[in-house]
Amino acid sequence: MGARPNIANTVNTVPVTQVSRIVVAAALHLPAAIGQSLGVAQVTSLPRLTLNDWIGALEVYGYRVPMVSYQEWCTRITEFVNDASKEEEHALLPLFHFVMGDLPANTIAPELDAANTAAALRLYDKKTMSRECSIAANAVDAGTLGMYLAYLVAVGFLPAPTEKGACKLPRLDGTKLEALAAGHAGGRSARP
Repeated sequence: MGARPNIANTVNTVPVTQVSRIVVAAALHLPAAIGQSLGVAQVTSLPRLTLNDWIGALEVYGYRVPMVSYQEWCTRITEFVNDASKEEEHALLPLFHFVMGDLPANTIAPELDAANTAAALRLYDKKTMSRECSIAANAVDAGTLGMYLAYLVAVGFLPAPTEKGACKLPRLDGTKLEALAAGHAGGRSARP
């Protein structure tokens, strides 16, 4: 569409490796961590990025995708879908119906209390001598998004960026490509 919508809602995205840590920590250590037999360990991303941060990562890594109002973005999508001369089909076209509603109002994620999760992770990390140390240790950040973009370029889903961004896309060797394909961030070395 050549633009991105201005949506400041937070996105609760947690990598599968962090979900695994939380599940194991909660199963083994939650009752001891909170001093009761039952408790809830919320699986949440801390800190959370906004949708503007997520899509804005494209510009950080050299893609020109200026932010426009949500209404202007919807108009662009509608025009694209209704343009009979286009033979190209966009990969996200099956999600078009989401845009036709009120995406900003329909994508508000609740802010979850992660105190129990943090307590269980502290006990788990202490017992396993893990260096992860916190609920934020595996949070999705701009560096993680750079790894994901580099993967999408490497597999041919996205073209390489054409402009100079604040950061270069990370270089992915075969091992990092395999790790990303398997759902592991593979180390987030590229930070803006």
